[in-house]
Amino acid sequence: YLRRHAYVPLIDGGRQSVETIYVDDCVAILAEALQYPPAPGVYAVAAEEPIAYRRLCWLLARHLNVHPVFVPIPFVAADLALAGARLLRVRLPIDRDNLLGLRAMKSTPLERLAAQAVRPRDAEESIVAALSSRP
Repeated sequence: YLRRHAYVPLIDGGRQSVETIYVDDCVAILAEALQYPPAPGVYAVAAEEPIAYRRLCWLLARHLNVHPVFVPIPFVAADLALAGARLLRVRLPIDRDNLLGLRAMKSTPLERLAAQAVRPRDAEESIVAALSSRP
């Protein structure tokens, strides 16, 4: 998306908290958990620190060497635009449920696997690894 579009909308300024994990880290952690099952519970399998969506977009753009213009869009304006499109029967790539899901995004601190040998990479390390593994 960042490579093809000059403007990138950031609903509510992109303040949503995103938890990331590089796929190789996820696989390694899950394999470890299968080999050494932890106590029952819900565990975090993500980078230790969540990242704001706008920061994630900025990092991706920087590492892709693209320079889109990030356009903050207030939630209310996006909601009105979607309502108008619905009334006019204009199909958009997102709907109100997507918008509400975006608004509700929050990271929840969860217990980490105590014996976890794999430390998940942070968002930027994951981006670098993903881009370097591409053909």
